[in-house]
Amino acid sequence: MRHPLKARPRLVAASGFSSKSCTAHMLCVALVLAFFTGASAAESASPAGGEMPLAYFLEQMPDSADASDVLHRARDVIVAKVTLQQQLIFLGEQDQSGVAPKGNPKDIFFARVKIVHVLKGHAAVGQLFDVRFGSPGDKRRFIYPVTPGQLGQEYVVAIYSDADDKVLRLAPFPITPLQYSQWEAERSAYTREQSRPGFQK
Repeated sequence: MRHPLKARPRLVAASGFSSKSCTAHMLCVALVLAFFTGASAAESASPAGGEMPLAYFLEQMPDSADASDVLHRARDVIVAKVTLQQQLIFLGEQDQSGVAPKGNPKDIFFARVKIVHVLKGHAAVGQLFDVRFGSPGDKRRFIYPVTPGQLGQEYVVAIYSDADDKVLRLAPFPITPLQYSQWEAERSAYTREQSRPGFQK
């Protein structure tokens, strides 16, 4: 396809090229440039590979729980508001190649949560659940509670029983790149604070 900017010299050299035609042509060029500029900006704002980042602990459940592909094939789903009973326990690295290393666990984190309010499924208020989340072989970025403030909040989660190994896991939900950036900034600030002499948890 001929680039719109290269068409201009031919039109200028043509006989009978009026000022009205020139104005219309320049308007067309401006619209084309605006389109490509907007597309470029949108592409730079999207995560690498077009994959949206994920969250397992939400401030509120999306309008449709079907936003998580996992729940389409999950069993014994519980959607509830919960609190964390301890810091997250790290189980294994996330492999950036997208292939889960042999011998590594199926999950990156372990969490113990306490039910505060049941939104869907069978669970009792005050009940404790040991859950796992984060796949070492998944290249998508995800956020999780890490700072004291984040660990002390209430979250909405979707707990399900994995049909493969009967382990209770948290379903992931897509979030925006902006939400991920905000979480990353808060985590980085906390990490810097931890490195200062005399830091107290």
